[in-house]
Amino acid sequence: MSLRNNHKLFVGNFYRPPNGNASNQLDELEKSLYFISNKIRNNPNHTVMLVGDFNLGDIEWDSETVDPKSTQKSASDKLIHLLRDHQLSQMQREHTRENRLLDLFCTTNHHWLSQYQRYLEYQITMQLLQTPISNLLI
Repeated sequence: MSLRNNHKLFVGNFYRPPNGNASNQLDELEKSLYFISNKIRNNPNHTVMLVGDFNLGDIEWDSETVDPKSTQKSASDKLIHLLRDHQLSQMQREHTRENRLLDLFCTTNHHWLSQYQRYLEYQITMQLLQTPISNLLI
């Protein structure tokens, strides 16, 4: 997707079935990320967003560590290193299912994300201001 100032946004979606071979699936993700990395190598202003259901819920994202009791420790460590290697920051912080963080939102440009979030909040606020109060009440 092309953005202003000749910047590009690359959006990827990933699904890892909970009972699938995590190592093989992350290898495939790695190939895709290397492909994108080669495309954006000469322009650091391009942004990559990766979203999806990774089904690796034993990662503590604030510290980027894996629960020592995890049955998916190897795959979880691999995901952490894969995201780091491609300068992707995992932004989702609230649990998504079963009191675990399984669905992730990763980006190479978290500053852009915060600007976009402010823009969305502005748009929602403007829409609410234009909506009659009777339409908002349940």
